[in-house]
Amino acid sequence: MARTGARREILDTDLENFLADAFRKHNFDPGKGLERVRAWTLLEQLRLFIREDGQRIEQNGIRVEKREKKLVADIEIPWLGHSIGIQGRLDRLEREGNLLRILDYKTGSPFPPRVRVDDVLDLKDLFRRDERSYFAALAAFRKKYPGMQLQIYLMLLAREQKKGWDELDAAYVFLREKSGSMIHGIFMTGGRPSRPFTAGEKRAAMEAFVSDLGEIVRDIHSREYFLPNPGDERHCSFCPFRLPCGNL
Repeated sequence: MARTGARREILDTDLENFLADAFRKHNFDPGKGLERVRAWTLLEQLRLFIREDGQRIEQNGIRVEKREKKLVADIEIPWLGHSIGIQGRLDRLEREGNLLRILDYKTGSPFPPRVRVDDVLDLKDLFRRDERSYFAALAAFRKKYPGMQLQIYLMLLAREQKKGWDELDAAYVFLREKSGSMIHGIFMTGGRPSRPFTAGEKRAAMEAFVSDLGEIVRDIHSREYFLPNPGDERHCSFCPFRLPCGNL
């Protein structure tokens, strides 16, 4: 127990020094004013996550395979006549038995990331729809797949590793979570009690996602004009066309 306590004390010291260096690197002083409060809050959250993550790794025999892993794939699009490149960089890849799991760290506000596999979604000929129908369809897509970033990573990882959907998993780490576990899987049922998807449910969810994402890609390449969404200020703030569009 003394050795475990000593290791924890060393880890806490290293974490505190690392955080202070990171603040100073960006010209913030972690020892004064508001930045002192922010640094202390972040330090406490990171300590909570490290404690939770360590227990989970030990109890489930998890091994961290890779950090900051880049994924790249060319996806064949028959109707387009050529392939398109998709790439991403996952935060962490871990192995639990025969299961490969992607973890993505989030410093923003937590959100329910689970796939709503039972939601009915019709995206056929999306590129031909009028503005109202188009935005409604995109909203339904985001509602069904709130963690779609991880599902795209899973698509790329399945190709690279030649894995079936039942051999893959994905979860977000919400570092601002204060009321429960910071780690939230995307393949969980709703209601109480919630449970992980079966192999069949996971396969159905990913096959549906691949098909639905194909319709989104088809809209991007086939629509004759760009439709900005004035009601979506959060996403528009990242758009490089927001100035000529006028949606500020």
